[in-house]
Amino acid sequence: MGNFYDRTLRLIGPDAMEKLRKSSVLVVGLGGVGGYLAENLVRAGVGTLGLCDCDRIEETNLNRQILAVTQTLGMTKTSVAAARFLSINPNLTIDEYPIRVAAATLSELQLERYDYVADAIDDVGAKLLLIRAASERGIPVISAMGAGNKLDPTRFRIEPIRKSHTCPLARVMRKELRLLGLTEIPVLFSDEVPPERGEAEAPRVTASISYMPAIAGSMIAGRILMDLMKK
Repeated sequence: MGNFYDRTLRLIGPDAMEKLRKSSVLVVGLGGVGGYLAENLVRAGVGTLGLCDCDRIEETNLNRQILAVTQTLGMTKTSVAAARFLSINPNLTIDEYPIRVAAATLSELQLERYDYVADAIDDVGAKLLLIRAASERGIPVISAMGAGNKLDPTRFRIEPIRKSHTCPLARVMRKELRLLGLTEIPVLFSDEVPPERGEAEAPRVTASISYMPAIAGSMIAGRILMDLMKK
C-alpha cells in the first residue's frame, strides 16, 4: 500500500494491516459523529466502506460536520463522503446508499456484505431497526447515543447499552433494546448532565459544538478498528 499506511503499519504490524484492508464496515449516518467515524476508518486502512445517509449538507452543519464546507452545501452526504474518502485512498471500495433507513429500504443495505455496522443515526426507530437486523445476522454493531447539548469530552464512554445512564437517547434505546433482548449492544454515550435552560431559552434544535461529534466518532472508530484487528 506504499507510503500511505507506513506509520500505521509501524504501529499495528503487517498482519493487522492486512486484516483492515480486507475488512468492510457499513457506516449509517454521515453527520457530525458518522462523518468523523468514517474518515478514521478510511485513514486507518479499512478496505471497503458502505456509506448510508439520505440527507444533503446544510449550512447548519458547518459548525461540526467534517463533510460540510461551503463548497459542498446542497450536495448529498454520501457523494461528498465518497469523493473525499477516495481522494484519501483511491484504492478504497465504496458502496453508496443515499436512502433513509426504514423497513422498506433495509434490504438495500445488504448487511451481509459487511463485517461491522456503525450506527450514527439520530432517529430512534431507524436505530432499532438497524441494530436488530445486524444482530439477527450475527454482524457486530455499535451505536452512537447523543453527542449534542454536551461540552465535556472526558465524559464519553463505550459500554453495553444496559450500563448506559444519564443520556436521554440512551434511556429510550435501553428500554427498547431490552424488550428485544439486546442488552449487550455496545454504545457510546456521555454521562454529562446538559445545562438546564428555562422554557423560554429551550432551543428548538439540539445545541452542538465542533469537537464533541469528532471525539465521539473517533472513539467509535477506534473500537471498531481494534475489534477488526483482533478478528
